[in-house]
Amino acid sequence: MKQFFIASLIVAILSFRPAFFFTKKINYRRNPYYYAAMPEKEPTFAPLKKYTDPRALIRSQIKENNIEIIDEKVFRNNDTYLFYVTPQQTIDYTSCIEYRYNLVGSRSRLGVYFCDRSEGGMCIMKLHKNTNGTTMCEQVRPWYHKKNPFTVHFHFERRPRVFRNEWKMKRYLKRVRRNPSILSKPIGKIQLFGYQKCTNECINTQPNVDKTENSN
Repeated sequence: MKQFFIASLIVAILSFRPAFFFTKKINYRRNPYYYAAMPEKEPTFAPLKKYTDPRALIRSQIKENNIEIIDEKVFRNNDTYLFYVTPQQTIDYTSCIEYRYNLVGSRSRLGVYFCDRSEGGMCIMKLHKNTNGTTMCEQVRPWYHKKNPFTVHFHFERRPRVFRNEWKMKRYLKRVRRNPSILSKPIGKIQLFGYQKCTNECINTQPNVDKTENSN
């Protein structure tokens, strides 16, 4: 009996943890409410990396040029971004503006924005792409019965050429050096015919089949 008592005392001394005794820590393995009683930590997030699309930055630095209600603009092979805006006109839903356009190449896009310039106004966007040189026609019409100020914005964009390898790039540069007129070759055109009655819609031209979107 004496030997058993001595052995138990030795085991108790060896298993004694003074740090646990003095700090009075809770044994979370035996206490299932340990985590529930702990205060919640505030979530932390990694800092966001500021990313700016270089093409969007270039577009933001280009000012819009004026284009008349009856006018014509030609897009060339070396053009990257071209912005045009018509003078502000106060019209109602009975007047439409008609424009005709053609584009060549899959890298060319033409965005047309018909915008209400009054307070809280909105814009209608029409996005046009390659027509293989065929002239297409489109009309934009106000959506108010009363007269409101409207403008039309034309944004032409042509993506830079991407080469699969260095050999193709050198071949293209050599071709440009031989014939520099390639860069000024017309690849698109837009024609404005002014505001007119909406009943006279695109006479003697093919109808447009591109998509239309609304933007606030």
